[in-house]
Amino acid sequence: MSARIGGHLEGLIANLQPRTLGFCWPYRAEPDLRAWVQAWLAAAEATPARGPRLLVQGCPLDHASLHRLVEQAGAGIVAEDDEWGTRAAGTPIATDREPLQAIFEHYWRDVPCVRLHPDIAGRAWFEHALGDPTLDGVLFYLPPPDDIHGWAYPAQRDQVEAAGLPWILVREDARQPIALAAQLQAFIATLPARRAAT
Repeated sequence: MSARIGGHLEGLIANLQPRTLGFCWPYRAEPDLRAWVQAWLAAAEATPARGPRLLVQGCPLDHASLHRLVEQAGAGIVAEDDEWGTRAAGTPIATDREPLQAIFEHYWRDVPCVRLHPDIAGRAWFEHALGDPTLDGVLFYLPPPDDIHGWAYPAQRDQVEAAGLPWILVREDARQPIALAAQLQAFIATLPARRAAT
C-alpha cells in the first residue's frame, strides 16, 4: 500500500493490522483495511516515519518482536518479503477459468513461499524493492532452526551489495531480544536516513 511505502504507517502498526484480516470475512477484509488506513492517515499521529527505513528478508515473521526491536533502536521496517508481510496480498486468484484450477494455479505459482522454484515473482519483487531510493538498508532475519530460507541468503546478499545498500544478518530469535537489541542498535546507528525528512 502506498501509505506504507510512503512511511505514513509505522512498521509495527502496518505489520499487525493486516494480520487481523485473516480473521475477517473475505468480502469484508479489503474494505475494512482501507477504512482503517484512511482513519489512521486522518489521525494527527499519522506522520511519516522517521529514521532509517529497512526491508526484512528471510524467515516469515509470524510475530511483531523484530518490528518492536527495530523501532526501539530508532528505525522502521517498511517491507517484509514474506507471506505474512508486504507480499501477503500478492496476485489475486484468476476469475477467467474454472475455479478449482484457478485456485490450484494461484497457490502453486503466486503465493510467497520458499518452496516455489523458481520463485520468479519473488525475485522480481525483491529486485524492485531494492531499487526504492528511500530504502536505507536490508535486515536478513535467519534465526535458528532455519534450514530453508538461508539457502537464498548468499545470492540475496549479493543483490543488496550490488544495489549499494548496507545489510545486517540476524541469527538470533527476536522473541529473545537480550543479545539482539545491541546488535540492531549498533547497525542502525551507522545508517544515515537517505530520504529527506518530510
